[in-house]
Amino acid sequence: IKKISEEPLAILTTHKHWDHSGGNRTMRKTFPKLRVYGGALDHVPDSTHVVNDNDKVE
Repeated sequence: IKKISEEPLAILTTHKHWDHSGGNRTMRKTFPKLRVYGGALDHVPDSTHVVNDNDKVE
């Protein structure tokens, strides 16, 4: 990803299982401005923004 000219803006993590959220911490360290969205009920590790049902993410 670092070879891409632009940094990623955000990640939407669907649930907290390691195969979906396991890279969140590394991605946040690599890209400090990265927004990590995760569900409120699932307590996704290393989320920066918590979302609930019917929330809009823009």
